[in-house]
Amino acid sequence: MPMSGKVSYIKDRIQQCLRPPNPAALQVSVNANGTITGADSVAEKSCEAVWQAVDKREEEGIAAALAGLLAREEWQARPVRLLLPADWCMARLTELPPGLQEAERQEAAYWEMADSLQESGMDAAQFAIASMTLPQEADTTAKVDGRVAGQHDQRSSCRVWLAALPQERLQAVRQAMAEADIHVVQLAASPLPPENWQAGAGREGRGCAIFWQQDTANWPRRRLIWLVAAAVLLCCGFWLGADLCDYYQAHTAAQQARQQLAALDTDKKAMAVRQGVEARVHAKTRQLSQLTAERQPWYAVLVHCGTMTTDGVWLDKLQLRQEKGGSISLQGEAQSYEALSAYLARFEQDKDFFPQVPLLEEAKQGDAGQIAFRLRLSLAEEK
Repeated sequence: MPMSGKVSYIKDRIQQCLRPPNPAALQVSVNANGTITGADSVAEKSCEAVWQAVDKREEEGIAAALAGLLAREEWQARPVRLLLPADWCMARLTELPPGLQEAERQEAAYWEMADSLQESGMDAAQFAIASMTLPQEADTTAKVDGRVAGQHDQRSSCRVWLAALPQERLQAVRQAMAEADIHVVQLAASPLPPENWQAGAGREGRGCAIFWQQDTANWPRRRLIWLVAAAVLLCCGFWLGADLCDYYQAHTAAQQARQQLAALDTDKKAMAVRQGVEARVHAKTRQLSQLTAERQPWYAVLVHCGTMTTDGVWLDKLQLRQEKGGSISLQGEAQSYEALSAYLARFEQDKDFFPQVPLLEEAKQGDAGQIAFRLRLSLAEEK
């Protein structure tokens, strides 16, 4: 795709993202006869589909049938308000004083149903509790707990339908709809026929007991994702451009530096080479001086040891060691312990050459009577 085509495509996508979303939602009711009914209040069109449980999971069967209905009617992009069957809920009727505000009525209805669940030995926290105020029309014939919701003559109280849906089932419905890629914005139930909900109050999200609904702000998630992606791409483009600019400047500076180095005259280059050679020679001289200072006069030591002879003692092995200031290991045999003692005494008396007392590391008498010994002489001064 040429660059101009890419720019036009991005421009069109941004314009589409900035367009306001269609707020109209589909009203879909799950009927007790195994069908689902979808109604489009904008086009005044309704249709039905049959659903069956998948592996005894009704939620997945409903989601599959609803996905097929939306695909058939090309409603995949439309949000859905889903009316669940009333028999999925634990419901009861109650009467509240008239004139209560909506928030007060919902609060009173919630605690009324919570107390009812507690009396039945159930935890109210495990249920989603909702309520709806029943209309006063006399043609309503929905039954709740054996009582008729609609045929009521008392005008001194407000009839409220209380419903409790298990949280586990509510989450199962939401998960099944999400896996089917269905944008559900409301989950509700009603004891009235679906026609009452679809025809009037349900269009605004009332006329039913709402267990869950999406945030009323109704942010267009897909368009926001496109906007964020476009912003990220734009930032990446700016960052890449700045990086390329820095790279070009660094490359130009490196070329100029190379040209300046190439323009140096021969004398400066020769001086730099000579200074480098002098530095290496000085370093080698310093290393040689250190080695000379640390070197032991082993030749003189060997000659001196040759003069330290004693009758009845002879050496088999002489080993020079460099560690700890230098030492000599002498190994040999003596005819007797008296001869070995006289040999050690000569080294003890020679403090000028062997400042420390000789160390007899081993002395062992053999089968022939001779004594095998190992002697160590240290050349370092005592500390």
